[in-house]
Amino acid sequence: SQPLTLVLFDIDALRGYGETFGKAAADACVRRIGRSIAGVFRRGSDVVGMWGEGCIAVLAVHRDGMGVGGIVAHASATVRKVAEMHIHHPRSPWQKHVTATAGLATVTPAREEETPARLVERAVQALQEAKIHVRGGLNQAPD
Repeated sequence: SQPLTLVLFDIDALRGYGETFGKAAADACVRRIGRSIAGVFRRGSDVVGMWGEGCIAVLAVHRDGMGVGGIVAHASATVRKVAEMHIHHPRSPWQKHVTATAGLATVTPAREEETPARLVERAVQALQEAKIHVRGGLNQAPD
């Protein structure tokens, strides 16, 4: 019954990156960023994996003293870390390097209305709002 947080990281303008450098380069970029994310979310209870095209998901259980505040801090640090990698991206409309935008949501499984589907729905909505309002940043779904 520990709270769970789902963080979705979307690599901004990945299609343009692939059109410029090729699919293999875009795939390598996603893998590099995925390794970076896995380096931040490295507790045994954290799960990092691909989520569709150019999106990386992290499922984090609130334990070991890390609650939503710590997970938000890790997610924010990850967004900054991706920008600081300075992966050249001449077709990005926001920066001249690869950036990531993240959305996150938290549920407490003990509550009947907070299902896995609801967690995903809220994280996707938070990501979509982040892409509109804080491109290259983080948006947290309200509780």
